[in-house]
Amino acid sequence: MALVPEAPDLDWFTMVEVVEQEGWSSGYWEEEIDWSEFVSSDDEIVLPDGTYYAHVVVNGTRFGSVEFEQKEGRPWFRKADLEVELNGTLADDYYLEFFADEGPYYSLEYLESVAESVRYDSFNLLIYLYFNSSQVPVQSISMSTSSYSLLRQSYDVVGNVVLEPAHFSFQSNISLFASMQYSSTPEILGLNVSMSLSNTFSFWNITFSLPVSLSYYLSSGFSPNIGSWSGYMDFPEENLRLSFGNVGNAGFTSGSPFGFTLEKSYGFGTGTALTNQYSQTITLTEDSMVSIMVNGSSVFAKTLALGTYRLTDFVFTTGANEIVVKIHPVSMGEDTSKDEVMTFGQSYDTSLMAKGESVWRFGASIPKTLRQKGTGDPVEYGFVVPDVPTYSSRDGWRMMESVYDFSGLSVFWDQTIGLTHSYTQTQSFSFVMEQKAGEYQGLFGASVSGILATDIGTTRAGVNASLSSANPERNSFSVNASQSFVAEALKPLSLSASYSLTHDMHMISANTGYSLALGSVRLGLSFSTSYRVATSAGVQIDKPWTWSGSLSVGTSLGKSGSLSVNASINQDMAFYATASFSYTIGQNSMNASVSTNSAKSFVGNAGWYYRPSADSRNNFQVNISGINFASPQDHVLSASWSRSGELFSMSVRQQATSVYSRFTTSVSFNTAIAFADGEFAMTNSLYGPFLIVSPQKSLKDATVSVSSTASTDSGVKRKTFGNVLYTRLTMYKPNNVVVYASNGSLFTSSGSFLFKLTPYARQGFLARIMLEASIAVSGVILHDSETPYDSYSSPIYNVTLAPDGRSVENIAIDNESYFFTDIDGRFILSDLKSGLYMIDLNVGGQWYAAFFEVPVTEEAGYVAIYRDFDASCDLDSTVYDIRTFDDSYAGSVYFELDRYMTEDEYWNFLFSLSDYGEYEDEWDWDEDWEESDYSSDSSTMDSYQEYAAP
Repeated sequence: MALVPEAPDLDWFTMVEVVEQEGWSSGYWEEEIDWSEFVSSDDEIVLPDGTYYAHVVVNGTRFGSVEFEQKEGRPWFRKADLEVELNGTLADDYYLEFFADEGPYYSLEYLESVAESVRYDSFNLLIYLYFNSSQVPVQSISMSTSSYSLLRQSYDVVGNVVLEPAHFSFQSNISLFASMQYSSTPEILGLNVSMSLSNTFSFWNITFSLPVSLSYYLSSGFSPNIGSWSGYMDFPEENLRLSFGNVGNAGFTSGSPFGFTLEKSYGFGTGTALTNQYSQTITLTEDSMVSIMVNGSSVFAKTLALGTYRLTDFVFTTGANEIVVKIHPVSMGEDTSKDEVMTFGQSYDTSLMAKGESVWRFGASIPKTLRQKGTGDPVEYGFVVPDVPTYSSRDGWRMMESVYDFSGLSVFWDQTIGLTHSYTQTQSFSFVMEQKAGEYQGLFGASVSGILATDIGTTRAGVNASLSSANPERNSFSVNASQSFVAEALKPLSLSASYSLTHDMHMISANTGYSLALGSVRLGLSFSTSYRVATSAGVQIDKPWTWSGSLSVGTSLGKSGSLSVNASINQDMAFYATASFSYTIGQNSMNASVSTNSAKSFVGNAGWYYRPSADSRNNFQVNISGINFASPQDHVLSASWSRSGELFSMSVRQQATSVYSRFTTSVSFNTAIAFADGEFAMTNSLYGPFLIVSPQKSLKDATVSVSSTASTDSGVKRKTFGNVLYTRLTMYKPNNVVVYASNGSLFTSSGSFLFKLTPYARQGFLARIMLEASIAVSGVILHDSETPYDSYSSPIYNVTLAPDGRSVENIAIDNESYFFTDIDGRFILSDLKSGLYMIDLNVGGQWYAAFFEVPVTEEAGYVAIYRDFDASCDLDSTVYDIRTFDDSYAGSVYFELDRYMTEDEYWNFLFSLSDYGEYEDEWDWDEDWEESDYSSDSSTMDSYQEYAAP
């Protein structure tokens, strides 16, 4: 029984349900209700015992409903319903306190004992619960607009296909370089050719890098080289990368490191660093309008419910920031007498990390050496890897061995952490142990640096120290500090100083600089000085005190040019100066400079750069360098041309020196190959994740466009190895990529495909695209031999046959196609999948089911032609029986397949550009399509490839 009492003060209704109470029926008051059960007054109404539902209102906000039992005139509210409604609304500790009682129902008295206040409205069946600011969870106020930004590439798009990384993929950047030096005689003075491959392999979410190169020198012959390998594996959810191989922060006196590093960085995962947050909180005892200003600019204004709020995500500027928070209770209306204003201060620098944020790196390694087999010392601690062949013109091919020596060990740890909102600290520690001459030597290194933002500006300071157990020359200690300012008068000023102590000297140095702009002129001044004191008797310092000063002046020449002069002088009064000039006219850029050394000599340089158009892939450059004004003929002249294409980049450079008696010609060529699960593709360079789109079957010759759903760049991509390569992928985030493929034919399917992929650093993905085979069909329908079905239309049905292969079991309208004839009775249907179809055909006022079959296809561009159908004589078809499914049809007819034509042949035939008889001769039904080739118990025909003309 549902009762809707009057609620004149509410814009919503209260639903009440009474369970199994005599006198309530079907939502209506009945005559047998005993009205004496109700006790009413101006303040409340006492319901008869039973089960009801009341709405919950928390701090003025309407929530859902809770069940309550009316017993002996008192309501008892169901605990489970209250838990659901208040979950997330109360602070965690208070939530446990509120529901500490184990009973299934709570009385009003119990609720009044745990809540700030409670009011029960028996007329409208409402339970009002009020909580104070300490009883609700702490919320956040965010001012950063970036926290609300939405990127389209992060949207989930309905219907996308999720791609997993290829089981095995690799990318190789290939660089070819050739250079020849020759004289004007001519005589070849030198020749070198090299090919280098920067290879990256990825499988099982593990990535390996292995560079390989092959060089040829005229003097020494061929020289192959296999470089140091390394690998890594990412853990994106933890923002971690585990690297291994030839990695590490070693410090060995010989050999290269072989070990591992574990690093946390937000460049390696899906997480984002904390933004600069403020620890201040505000408490609202009632609904209030909160306005926040930072440095005089409004960043937040909103009415908030009572509670405690933490201020976060401020957009600060470098230097001192003033935050003003104004709280105006809504209940006060226009009266501001109870407004509360709070003012906070925060110093900031863009280099700071948020409080509590941290990134770090830890690693260990052992030394690795490479030496000729048989000539090295015995390996006492370590192991030998397989031999590596190495070739030289002098020794020919020799076998080399890599020795991993356990006699050494390097361990290091780096961390950067935001200790406060205005101070960030970086600490690094390392330890290197090596065995030398049978003895172990240790080297310990440590450094601590920090960035502190104050009202004055930003202070940077650091301490570095290293201590060796056996080699005093490796002992050192240094301190450095720098200061920048935020006050307008001091902002152009920079100060820095340092002190260092080594085994043989002390050195103190200081630097200062000042820069300013006077209109379009920029002026910079700097001064540096140092003082050194020997700490060892055997050390002689010629110039304990040194200094130098510099001056720079620059100005712009409109929007296209610039002029600058830089000069410096030192304690010996040696003078150095350089004047530079550059200007751009259209697609031409010119530059020139002159340098002098205390006016003893003058050396000049000049250059010209030309790019045919803004979007040109070609550019030309000519440079003359080292022009000594005392002997102008002694200079270097060079000219180059370069091109950056979709699949490769290349350059040619010609250089002349020694008064045009020595020449150098060099050529470089760069390209990249990508591979993923059996498919190759090419591009000019590749240093990130990639997607290979491989068109299959009917789409092999299709043009393919690929773009991100967040980009408007959807141009046609060039194919290589029959595939398309797409590289504009964002790492560690979902990428929605749309692919469109078309054969450019009216009768051939075009299709779009949507893929979703989340790549790690260098992973490859493969998307094979194909469309269900389709074909175009055409034919003519005639009432009789002279009268066509003019502009006749009908729905097209997909037909499902019964197991006997003849009776119709079901038909369904094909919403993607419709049957229509022209004035000649001809119909043309494109993009039909293989299968059995049917239309409604009206013959003499009676309806017939007209069947036609679309054969299986493997390639696009062909049209299936049906024999002309004459309704006056072709009404005795027994191929398929529609009356088993719908006996309202008078019968069934069948359109017989006659021949195939290419698309071009069909258009020629249709517009009488060729004699129809030509195709009669080329396609003879009796010879090319025998009755035995057709099976009536199948809804498809054999592939047209067996019957198509060559």
